[in-house]
Amino acid sequence: MPETIKNDGGASPLGPEDVATRRRMTAEQRVGALESAANDELTAAGVPSVRFRLDPATARYARFDAATWVALVEPSPFDPATAEALTEDERGRVAGTIYHEARHAEQWFEIARLLAGLHGFDAARIAEEMTIPEHVAEAAAADPTTRCTLNNGRAFAWYESVYGGDFRPCTEDSADPPRRAVGSAAGDLTA
Repeated sequence: MPETIKNDGGASPLGPEDVATRRRMTAEQRVGALESAANDELTAAGVPSVRFRLDPATARYARFDAATWVALVEPSPFDPATAEALTEDERGRVAGTIYHEARHAEQWFEIARLLAGLHGFDAARIAEEMTIPEHVAEAAAADPTTRCTLNNGRAFAWYESVYGGDFRPCTEDSADPPRRAVGSAAGDLTA
């Protein structure tokens, strides 16, 4: 499974490279193109798809709402007249923000997988504790994180940044050998 979703800088972020086609696209179609690209990356990473919705109350391009599993998107950069006036750099910033918000779905999902695997939470408890949709919690419970590794350590940090406290369910005995080696090395540095 890929470690993170990414914006590889491929196609134009606000629609096809064919300018004539892009000019005929509605704001919904432009957002739909980004939604499709972001969800391709999320799906490849094993993360449930995110719905994108134009929301006039959203500022700074977009924000992810974990409770509804929806990325709320500021409409103005996708309005055909406004979108055509954006520079390539501005289009890149809009697309980068959209991908950044989609990546939050991956982060929340990884936290849910930790709760399923390392705390034994079932889907109902994950959904309740994290205030995420049941279908997302069910997907996490079906693919739990069951071992502490160097690669999933970032999910511990995400959990702590949202919920506070010390979320370190790994002990030296439960960690993978590379994690134990890093822990030992860190202890040596502080001794």
